[in-house]
Amino acid sequence: MCLVHSTLMSQSASTDRRVALVVGNSKYKLDPLTNPTNDARKMKETLENMGFEVTLVLNSSEKELRAAIATFGQLLGSDKGMVGLFYFAGHGIQANGKNYLVPVDATINSEADYDINCVDIDLLNGYLEKAENQFNILILDACRNNPYAKKTRSIGKSGGNFTISAPAGTMIAFATAPDKTASDGQQDNGLYTQELIKAMKTPNIKIEDVFKQVRIQVKKISQDQQIPWESSSIVGDFYFVRNNNQPPPIKPSTDPEPIATSNTANLGLVFINSRSYKMGSINRPFNEQPVHEVSIDNFWIAKYEVTIKDWQNYCVAIDKAMPYIEDVEFDDTYWGKRQDHPITNITWLEACEYANWLSQKKGLSKVYQIAESTVTWDPSANGYRLPTEAEWEMAARSPYTDYPYAGSNYEQEVSWSNSNSEDHTHTVGLKKPNEAMLFDMSGNVWEWCWDWYDEYYYKISTKYNPAGINVGAMKAIRGGSWLSVDNRVTLRRGRSPKTKSTEIGFRLVKQK
Repeated sequence: MCLVHSTLMSQSASTDRRVALVVGNSKYKLDPLTNPTNDARKMKETLENMGFEVTLVLNSSEKELRAAIATFGQLLGSDKGMVGLFYFAGHGIQANGKNYLVPVDATINSEADYDINCVDIDLLNGYLEKAENQFNILILDACRNNPYAKKTRSIGKSGGNFTISAPAGTMIAFATAPDKTASDGQQDNGLYTQELIKAMKTPNIKIEDVFKQVRIQVKKISQDQQIPWESSSIVGDFYFVRNNNQPPPIKPSTDPEPIATSNTANLGLVFINSRSYKMGSINRPFNEQPVHEVSIDNFWIAKYEVTIKDWQNYCVAIDKAMPYIEDVEFDDTYWGKRQDHPITNITWLEACEYANWLSQKKGLSKVYQIAESTVTWDPSANGYRLPTEAEWEMAARSPYTDYPYAGSNYEQEVSWSNSNSEDHTHTVGLKKPNEAMLFDMSGNVWEWCWDWYDEYYYKISTKYNPAGINVGAMKAIRGGSWLSVDNRVTLRRGRSPKTKSTEIGFRLVKQK
């Protein structure tokens, strides 16, 4: 049996403090389980990405589990505006109308041992009711099988009608029906948690619809052997990913055509709605300060960095040689074998020329007027161009959660950097995208921007559609690379527009 018990009020609480206690028990003396600790780690990662402060407890004894719940309950009581979530993966027992969490050191020889050696879920419910905080969510991925069936008569049985103590305005969602078991899974996670995490990550859907998605998928995958079901008396809405009081500022592209000709990656466009945001960062290097408000008009941006294959198509079309790099790794064999990787060793001017070529190819007007090395921007044109720094950072940032990296609190989840790249670029789109479904905004390669780079520009930046200083010695690059460290959304550098580097590539935007 696995359930989710959620105390829900009248509004989403996505802007309030979110805290969670996540428990995974695998190392049981009798009948150990494979996936609960994996489930707990994955749930911790998922919740942290949604703004929760998470305490993780693995393979807990009876005393450790009680202590963790007590600490969590006291924390919930400290702030009535807090969102609290408890997650447990491991063995569970449902008997005589009660539900118990089984610690790894539990010894059970009779039904009398339940209250002594296990933890009654009502202990947690008591803390949740006493806290009276705004939202509470309880997730139990338990009773995957029944290790104690031979020792007692009623383990795994409901002992009558299934009941659970819960205040009014709750949702109860079961991974499976009473007296049934939930699958431990055939891969790295249990079936229910595997599908629950997928559904939780879907932005802008209510909690009821999250569990509807889970029920459909679990039923299908288990071939009707495990059918989740829900009971609800909620009176408001809760979203794991979304502020219920705002329309989503980012929506998927409806542009029917990709912006690039690659056969290896669909470099489609994503529409970014106009909005204001705080650009820059506190407690970061001086060139990222001060934090200042900017307002940006609508624009479209490519999901991926321009790839080697894209550039090869361009070179064939205009009879241009592929970039030459003295390092033997980067000869024609390199270009041929890594066509899904981002193109590098492209100057800023070459990136502008590519944008003009693609505009003409698509029947659009060229944005750039190029006379030798001088480039001017025609704001009335509807073709492709490089993003400004302000556009780039707005697209990279998550609108609802202030992630330090493009889509995550954890760099390695979204970024190829010095810590995991093995000193080279990687196929675009392998890492997790950000909330706008843009890939590799952190890491893989630095990306050329339109702006002339000035370390102190943020002190003089205009508010509306800033595009940098009028003239300078370096062009801005954003996002970090496979060689850099700490590829945050606020990270910015400058390079000569003549620079050719295996760390620098680009992606395109479209204004109209």
